[in-house]
Amino acid sequence: SEMCIRDRFCIDKLECSDKSVHNILIFLLAESGDSTRLYDYLSKQELLTAKNQPIRFDLDFALRMFQRNNLIQSQIKIYSMMKFYSEAVNLALTHNLFEDAKKQANQPDNPELKKKLWLQIAVYMLSLIHI
Repeated sequence: SEMCIRDRFCIDKLECSDKSVHNILIFLLAESGDSTRLYDYLSKQELLTAKNQPIRFDLDFALRMFQRNNLIQSQIKIYSMMKFYSEAVNLALTHNLFEDAKKQANQPDNPELKKKLWLQIAVYMLSLIHI
């Protein structure tokens, strides 16, 4: 949509960091169902956090938008950005997104949490085997 193009211009070209502009873009992308552009946007935002820059949108708002629009992979990405790895793994497994679950299980710095998440994946995978 035209609003989406304008917001992308503000964010990408003018390097706008205003949360409200980013939240509007989140809303528009979530409502449009354009999961590819949304996931690309979230990935760019995630890279900023790796450079110790703040996230430029409201994570809780984004999560609600993605839940409302059933955007599963975007929800997983948000849980990861919130460092809610267990929720991310659970959601991925619930939707049979095993690669996403494995990726999330490798995210935590805490070795005990990482081990717990991998155990969760293993138990889930074993539950799928019909003996």
